[in-house]
Amino acid sequence: MRKISKLITISAVLGALLISPYAFAETVVLENPIEPENPPALFMSILNYVLGFLGVLAVAMIVYGGFIYMTSAGNEEKVKSGRAILTYAITGLLLVILSWVIVRAIITASS
Repeated sequence: MRKISKLITISAVLGALLISPYAFAETVVLENPIEPENPPALFMSILNYVLGFLGVLAVAMIVYGGFIYMTSAGNEEKVKSGRAILTYAITGLLLVILSWVIVRAIITASS
């Protein structure tokens, strides 16, 4: 039961981290993201959409994996499947967040 509580807490924190850039949109949105003369801004704009989609997909997979895990009713095959889905989805979400942070830091440092 403790592992489930930790997993739910981690999922909530990661979800909050994923949503927070949109809550503070003025710090994320670049001035003219569609200008072809400004490749870093165009790249960040495209990257924000792609990583946002992947983040939403990862959160959906976390919910799906949690559902499989909770409805396993002691079936070892479903428990393993749910755990694997949760593990891979959380890993994917961490990769999405870290890739956004790294690319954002590189673009900010180069401008």
